[in-house]
Amino acid sequence: MKKIFGGIFLKKQNEEASLNGLRAIAILMVMLFHYFHVLQGKFKDLDPFQSLLFVYFDNFFSGVDLFFVLSGFLISKGLWEDWNRNQKIDYKSFYLKRTFRIFPAYYFFITISLLLSKANFLIIESRIKESNDPGLLQTMSVIKIQMANSWADFVFLGNYWQGLNFHTWSLSIEEQFYLIFPLFCGLALFRRSHPQRQILLWSLYLVPTFLRMYIFSTTPQPSDFEAEIYRPFHTRFDSLIAGVIVMDLYYNGKYLIDKIEKSKTIYNTILFFTLGTLLWVLQTPKDSSMMFTYTLKYNILNLAYGILVLLSILKVKGMWTQFLSWKTFTPVAHLSYTMYLWHILFSLSGAALVIKDPMNITLSQLYLGVIASFFTVFLLSIFFYILMEYPFQKLREKLIPQKES
Repeated sequence: MKKIFGGIFLKKQNEEASLNGLRAIAILMVMLFHYFHVLQGKFKDLDPFQSLLFVYFDNFFSGVDLFFVLSGFLISKGLWEDWNRNQKIDYKSFYLKRTFRIFPAYYFFITISLLLSKANFLIIESRIKESNDPGLLQTMSVIKIQMANSWADFVFLGNYWQGLNFHTWSLSIEEQFYLIFPLFCGLALFRRSHPQRQILLWSLYLVPTFLRMYIFSTTPQPSDFEAEIYRPFHTRFDSLIAGVIVMDLYYNGKYLIDKIEKSKTIYNTILFFTLGTLLWVLQTPKDSSMMFTYTLKYNILNLAYGILVLLSILKVKGMWTQFLSWKTFTPVAHLSYTMYLWHILFSLSGAALVIKDPMNITLSQLYLGVIASFFTVFLLSIFFYILMEYPFQKLREKLIPQKES
């Protein structure tokens, strides 16, 4: 048990502490977004400060983009190191590692959510027989459609067919990326020179941007841009490519990296400009009628997150890296995958410890509910980590020995 808890609370030898900080921030952003997204509609006459705060929370959906950038960076980093070591990619090892990392916890979660939805469906069905409530009929109709699409989550197509879980679309995107990207690296990307790779990567990066603009400008409004633009792989993979661009610059853009590392002035200027840009874009309202909301906003976010990832791994000591290396972030980062899977199910249950009457919530209850929600999800995630993630991590370590860099 000591080893298990050590694996959760202590930094692993091959980890960058600052990247743990970014991963922890990403899951906290996603949790805050979903929490406030559900409850903020109950508040109308807010003062200007509270209104601005709620706009920030509403834009914390971009925690998913931070996850994408981190995934693009870390996955391409592992593949690049493998290529440099062997002049080829060990596809078998890569796909086995991803399978042991993702599948057990993921399939356990979506199976449980399906069983709970079926149980909920039967309860509602029995209530409808007693009272022909239109509200219950509508709820039953929605669950029926979601259950009909539940197959999509099982084959990682939840970003194209919305099933029971409205947050697993991002895991579908990542899995689609993991399936294609190693082959692309081995057959094309890593066989090119650094300048050629950058041209190729930036060309790929722009594809989703043009697709988003085309879809937005040719789709009659009002339209479901969440389904048309926000969730599909072909309109969102630029965030993953941003992480790959950062990896290639870090390992091969020696002139640029040396220039930033040798000058704290340049480093701090880039950092403050990037944080300032993020603060600006995160306070722009999510207006679905504006092209910016579903097009260039994603670019600004993922490029800013990409720059923050780069700055966090450079050999420049300062407040930024010290903050990200804060030890409290480590367990949150290690549990971030489990927390992401289960937070929708348990977040409001935790908040209910503070919020007694959902129809009459005070602002103080709302913010106390955030803390209760976080600790509920965090503690339950430890249980699910021990149950599903840790045993398969140990099995993976036995079957696939760690290679030296």
